[in-house]
Amino acid sequence: MIANKVVEDVRRQKKSAVIIKVGHEKAYDFARWECLYYMMARLGFQEKWISWIKGYLEASSFPYSG
Repeated sequence: MIANKVVEDVRRQKKSAVIIKVGHEKAYDFARWECLYYMMARLGFQEKWISWIKGYLEASSFPYSG
């Protein structure tokens, strides 16, 4: 619901945006985070943004529901 609201706001204001949604419950244990960081850098994300994402992922813990 929050993601839909963000998308609506971005479209209404005619702004550019990058929205990332991570399905933690299943993807978290299988993700190659270094690949994510590499691709973010290649796509032009500033190091500050990448460090925020790293901090979020390193501070989070998600129980495996497997």
